[in-house]
Amino acid sequence: MSVLSTNVNTIGGMTNQVIVNVPAASDIRAARQAVEQEAPDAADVVGAPLDDAFITPGEDPEFAVVRTRIEIERLLRKILSKGTQKELAADNQIKYMSLNKLFDQFIGQNPTYFYLRTPFRYLSQLANAAVHAQKISDEQVTEALALGAEVIAVLRKVGDRV
Repeated sequence: MSVLSTNVNTIGGMTNQVIVNVPAASDIRAARQAVEQEAPDAADVVGAPLDDAFITPGEDPEFAVVRTRIEIERLLRKILSKGTQKELAADNQIKYMSLNKLFDQFIGQNPTYFYLRTPFRYLSQLANAAVHAQKISDEQVTEALALGAEVIAVLRKVGDRV
């Protein structure tokens, strides 16, 4: 596990430190191998290609990891019948379930997919690092995109059944 750290200056001269834990490329690779072994429809998951929509030529490769995270959240919302439209709560604030809570609810309803917990956490950590402008190695990005494609393939299979 790697730790990336940065200082963020805010208005008023206060300094907040953001610490993002990111998995090493070897950890991501091991998580991908676990998905390949555990997936119920492994033949459809192993080496699943990532949609071209996630990778834009000339763009930071880390952003493709963020797009992967967005697609995972979209699929979880679909599977769990959670809206993607803005809904106002009683206090007129928009309320969305966090990605971690969505995933926990998914696992609660689909315990067969518990094996996705570690891969999901790794992808979430890498996407968070990318969002906070932390440099992720090319190897980590490559492994994360391969892992993300496999997690997305599994979630799409589940989504097709709901």
